[in-house]
Amino acid sequence: MRLLTRLYSVHLNPREARPYESPVFVPEGFNFYAFFFHIFWALYHRIWLPAFIIFGLLVCVQLASTFADLSRTSTFILDLGIRLMIGMAANDLRRDTLEKRGWVISDVVIADSLLDAERRYYDRHLGHIAASLRPVPAGTVTA
Repeated sequence: MRLLTRLYSVHLNPREARPYESPVFVPEGFNFYAFFFHIFWALYHRIWLPAFIIFGLLVCVQLASTFADLSRTSTFILDLGIRLMIGMAANDLRRDTLEKRGWVISDVVIADSLLDAERRYYDRHLGHIAASLRPVPAGTVTA
């Protein structure tokens, strides 16, 4: 059992014919992938403007380190601070980008993992469809 329960916002694209087939689950909280792979994370999620801003910030830190003769410790602290800010704001940037692209928040799910969040979401919204598709056990009399 995990001790960390997360909140997931579920986003749907209303322009799709069947938006429930491809929801996007965005967790609340710190994003370790964005902390370690900041630019690549932003490019993977097609968050273009923040990717360019992150790149610009990192270039500025390196230029300041070179031309302002900053120590390695100062450069490390600046880089770590930028990474921490990115990790804390990453999921909010992702939600904001989805909203600007016209996606809507369909639900909010509390779960221990992404798999549990998907299961709870589909149980809540598509449970009636799944119940109608279950096979009837052999020997059961239906009226």
